[in-house]
Amino acid sequence: MRKIIIIQLLVTILLLSCKKDSEETLCTDFQLEQSTLNNELDYEIINSVLETYFINFDFIHIVQKTKSPVHIEYIKDKLVSENIVFDSLLLSDYSEENSNAYFLSDNNFELNTVQLINPTETNCFFSVEYKGWENYYKKYPKSTGLHTFSRPGINTTGNQAIIEYGWQANYDTGMGYLIVLEKVNNKWIVKNRFPTWAS
Repeated sequence: MRKIIIIQLLVTILLLSCKKDSEETLCTDFQLEQSTLNNELDYEIINSVLETYFINFDFIHIVQKTKSPVHIEYIKDKLVSENIVFDSLLLSDYSEENSNAYFLSDNNFELNTVQLINPTETNCFFSVEYKGWENYYKKYPKSTGLHTFSRPGINTTGNQAIIEYGWQANYDTGMGYLIVLEKVNNKWIVKNRFPTWAS
């Protein structure tokens, strides 16, 4: 009889801990980090990309932390292979600006459909690997996936920029892009978009 009671207690504890684990996968109570990126030019360029490709989206979920580091040789080869004319400062500035990751500010986006997500929260979702996206979409059912941005690099004359962004909607559904922009009449305009990766 005593063994049966002990077994029942162990089973109950096990079930409760499983229930707690499944509840924790919803990853609640994550606040955004304090912004460490306050350069208005960076946001001008990111906003130009968002307005070009995501203007009709109802919900744009951007990971608050910028992509770092960047693969500068790959970027250089991509620009050369696509016959993009650029000066050497463009690449060195891009590499330097992305030598560290930064936290974006949620006050600097022009589209009101943009929402930032703390990278610690995304790590929480994917700590249970096979249920990561399932848990993410439970909490954010209107989302079309997660977007990431690098910081832009700008050329010597300040009229050409490059930036990378990525989009991931599931384990096997995502794309990365290199964007080339030019400043025309004081506004950043997307001139080229090249795929850099796919999953």
